[in-house]
Parts: sequence; C-alpha cells; structure tokens
Amino acid sequence: MRSLIKVLMMLSCFLLLAGCGAEYEEADPAVEGRLTVHSDGHVDAHVCGEFSKDYYSEDELVQMVNEEIAAYDGRITLAGHSSGNGVVTLDLTFGDCDAYEDYMTLKLFNGNVQGAYDKGYDFNRVLKRAGNPEDIISKEQLNNMADAKIIIFEGAQTCVCPGNVKYYSQELKLINQNTVQSAADGIYYIIY
Repeated sequence: MRSLIKVLMMLSCFLLLAGCGAEYEEADPAVEGRLTVHSDGHVDAHVCGEFSKDYYSEDELVQMVNEEIAAYDGRITLAGHSSGNGVVTLDLTFGDCDAYEDYMTLKLFNGNVQGAYDKGYDFNRVLKRAGNPEDIISKEQLNNMADAKIIIFEGAQTCVCPGNVKYYSQELKLINQNTVQSAADGIYYIIY
C-alpha cells in the first residue's frame, strides 16, 4: 500500500511540475542583448553589435569604451569583451540604473511602482500574470500596488529580475520564473 501511495504522490508531483513549466516560452536566439538587474541595484549588461568592417579594431573600441566610462567615477566597468564573425560583445557592469540610462541612452528603472509613477512612467498599459497569462491587470489595478517591485526597461533584449516575475507586459515572452525577453524595441514593465 505504501508503494502505491508513493507512486501516486510522485506521479502527482510530476504532473504538477509539468503543468508549472507550460507557461514558459522558448527564448529567441536572435535576441543577443541581456540585462541582469541585481537585488542590490547594480546592473550587468551583455551588449552585442555589428563589427564587420575591415577597419574596425577591437583594441580601439575597448580603449574608447574605457575612456568613456572613466567619466563615471567607477560606476561603470567593462567586465569583458570579444569579437568574431562580424559581431562584438561587451560585458558592462553599472553601479545603478541611472548610470545605465545615461551611458546606454535606454530606459531602465528598478524600484517600486510608486517610484516609477513619481519618475513619470506611463502606466496606461495592461500586464499579464505569470502562470496565468489570461489574468491581466490594468492601470487602475496597478494604482493599488504602490509598494510592488517593478523593473521598466527598453529595447529588444532579455531581462533577468532579482525575483520571480509576477506580472509582465503583454509583448514580452516569459522564459523562466525570473527572465523575460522582448524581441522588438519598446518599453516593457515587469512586476516581481
């Protein structure tokens, strides 16, 4: 009898886990940029770009980036770089979202919903719930979530949150419990 109960419990767990993963989507391999927002506020960015001209020099690019980030007094560091097959990649670490926004000229906010309102972000949008994409929340419902943690980012890239995604912009793909991906330019919202 115990064996039968164990088998039934294992089968139930397996079915439950299989159902939990059904909401996740495959990442688009064409989206090469990656943004990781950490709980302490620093941000890691993996940036890719075309680098196919014969006269391009990786050493000159690295020198230029190092000169540019020197003005940020240590708030930005170049963690790594590579080039090949006509593509250059840079791994940058930003001390905070403001340094990212200033250097990358792309929107990035990490804080609470009230802080995003205070910064003037437009909440006239619909977000879908992780685990139940048919369950959506609107601007009015977001008004009641002032203390909820939110990331707002711009651009076609993958974004990794410091916590589990609860709600996310309709245009995003949910890749796993803390990762979303955008395949097109735009401004995207994640409640985590």
